[in-house]
Amino acid sequence: MGGPRPPDALLHAAPPSETALLDYVRLRISRAMLEEIALNTPACLLSALEELLRPVSGFRIDGPAREALELERWNQPAGEQAHWKRLLATALLLRSAGRLPSGASGEDGFLIDTSAATVRALGESASALGPETSRLAICFLLWIFDAQPRPCFRAFPAFVAVLLTDAAGKPTTKLAPGQMLAWVEGVEAACRAELGWRVASTRWLIGLNGYENLAAHRERWTATVASADGPMARALAGYLSRVSAQPSGV
Repeated sequence: MGGPRPPDALLHAAPPSETALLDYVRLRISRAMLEEIALNTPACLLSALEELLRPVSGFRIDGPAREALELERWNQPAGEQAHWKRLLATALLLRSAGRLPSGASGEDGFLIDTSAATVRALGESASALGPETSRLAICFLLWIFDAQPRPCFRAFPAFVAVLLTDAAGKPTTKLAPGQMLAWVEGVEAACRAELGWRVASTRWLIGLNGYENLAAHRERWTATVASADGPMARALAGYLSRVSAQPSGV
């Protein structure tokens, strides 16, 4: 299910971790920043967000707290502090999605299905916040790659993890680009085959997910890759313009 495993070199450079990124971000979030996130939704209590930051907190996010974090995900950060807020919001949402059953439906299923956009936003903010944040984001994305195998989602953390290797610097810049790209290609193809007739379109990667296949979302992915700098980003930019073969019977 979900295609090939991440290359050993990538796993060695960025060992999968559910908590390392959140532990790192938690130390850089002030009470004032949490208050700003809570203000996204009038019904969101600051105490609910503070509870989510506790190391022993549960992973499930519901109600106004989830709405406040989802709205923060869509913000376009202007400055370092705004990126830390968005990184926190996206990491908390993805941790929640990663803990859900892959066959979830209803509100839980919607959270997973819309998490591809959350992965994109997390990658953008991690890249803006420097090499160590980017490396820890790769660790987190490799964790969620394993934790949440839903086929309309799983290829997106693989894609962004590889995209972030440019921003993470050493040791990830020493990884063989061909090996990284082959992994992402294999995961995309496996997810497409598993989806079968449910695949949204023939667009490479984007067509795996009905939400990301919408025009406005496609443009965001193109802009995200275009704003990245490095050989991996340039290679992946060409991939987004590709058309994938539909599985038989579609």
